[in-house]
Amino acid sequence: RDADPACAGGLPCVILATGLNDGQIKVWEVQTGHLLFSLVGHQDVVRDLSFAPNGSLILVSASRDKTLRVWDLSRDGRQVQVLSGHVQWVYCCSISPDCSMLCSAAGEKSALLWSMRSYTLIRRLEGHQSSVVSCDFSPDSALLVTASYDACVIMWDPYTG
Repeated sequence: RDADPACAGGLPCVILATGLNDGQIKVWEVQTGHLLFSLVGHQDVVRDLSFAPNGSLILVSASRDKTLRVWDLSRDGRQVQVLSGHVQWVYCCSISPDCSMLCSAAGEKSALLWSMRSYTLIRRLEGHQSSVVSCDFSPDSALLVTASYDACVIMWDPYTG
């Protein structure tokens, strides 16, 4: 990612976030191996992490504790929001390239679409016959794709569902 005030000498650096089995998230400066943050809040395994693609240092984590958490690394790793709405483990999260939306997939037949501005649920995307396990946006944020154990991939218009 781009410049982070915690990086050595204020120079731009690359950071890496790792999700751990105990629910912690460790954020590292890649070049030096320096630990920048230990983020705590999840109560179970962290399954996925997604950085906002705009360089804002917003990080979203997905966990077996059935929640997503939004962290602001530019504000000392402060937890911004906890997103609840899944009834199964959250497997995957993806922030749209325009940073307006977040999609999350859990062991459920639907995926959830969230606003990255208000951190509220926009809609539930229903159409799969089995657990949705993966999701991602097209580079222009116009399309969202979900994949499921039902062996189907569904392409969605995230603005209309």
